[in-house]
Amino acid sequence: MRIDGGDVAGIRWWAPDEAPLRLSGFAWYEQDRALRRLPKSSSGAVPEAVDALAEATTGGQVSLRTDARRLLVAARMAGPARMDHMPPTGQSGFDCYIGEPGALTHAGVARFEPDRTDYVATVLDLPEAEPDRVREVVVNFPLYQGVQEVAIGIPEDAQVAAPTPYVRPGQIILYGTSVTQGGCASRPGMVHSNILGRALQMPVVNLGFSGNGRGEPEVAEVIATAPDPALFILDYEGNSGGAEALARTLPEFIAILRAAHPDVPILVLTRVRYAREGAFATITERRLACRAVAREVVTSLQAQGDEQLHLFECGDLIPEAVVDECSVDGAHLTDLGFWFMADGLLPVVRALVAGSDQSPTEIR
Repeated sequence: MRIDGGDVAGIRWWAPDEAPLRLSGFAWYEQDRALRRLPKSSSGAVPEAVDALAEATTGGQVSLRTDARRLLVAARMAGPARMDHMPPTGQSGFDCYIGEPGALTHAGVARFEPDRTDYVATVLDLPEAEPDRVREVVVNFPLYQGVQEVAIGIPEDAQVAAPTPYVRPGQIILYGTSVTQGGCASRPGMVHSNILGRALQMPVVNLGFSGNGRGEPEVAEVIATAPDPALFILDYEGNSGGAEALARTLPEFIAILRAAHPDVPILVLTRVRYAREGAFATITERRLACRAVAREVVTSLQAQGDEQLHLFECGDLIPEAVVDECSVDGAHLTDLGFWFMADGLLPVVRALVAGSDQSPTEIR
């Protein structure tokens, strides 16, 4: 990739998977060497829209430890940032967190001309007053755009070391909708999957497919091949097609995952409250009908002996008093909405990946 623009003198450019950097969030990367959220072999096996959306890089991360005060990203995107209800910094931008594991803080975001499909941007620029020390650095990939090429720019004289290892083996696999994918966070670090990953210090593979998280068995078959799953989270109610469709797809989706992974926990989520529910009673009725289906399916399978299947009802994760302020368009979340989701899910997910015998209801 040719890198033009900006002050790049004295910068060494690293590939995202170049040691000692750690690339995560792409479950099949070791197999395909592609910045893609599903394996290349899934093309033709899953719906065309899902296959196309797999090119978006939400959940991808590059991690390292460095004493560098400055960090750049050079990227060539699959297209311009033209969504009308989501900031370009979230759709096509990278952002950067620094600090120590479990206590990372936001330090910068790529800013660029939205119509450009290539850019060089500074994501970390520490002031001279900041003390010299080695810090953990995490760079999050864009949420709603494909990244065809990317390089991380680090000053040539900086120390570069491997990031702190994750606290436990495996990765969390999160499947769902446009909200799962990150619509409409202002920047990548604010989607709930990335918030959870920072807190848990383990990778979260984001398999949200905007408008197309419909629970198809073909998609379940592909997701079941993800290596080293520590937990599957299913959050596709919003695209399911309603209670009747959910009643058809959810048992089969769970059965496919369970056949491949008999002992891996599966967490089924019901949908958070829509901001539009105050104005449209039918939306509430549909959400509650889907919740009843999820309850019935999970309870039935638990009674049949699946002790690693769990249900967590998310309807009240966003407080009713502020639900109107937590979405862009009545459905897709703002950063505040994602924060409430992550905050409510964190103790549940932490307990399941740690092997707690408590149910999500007891945890809550």
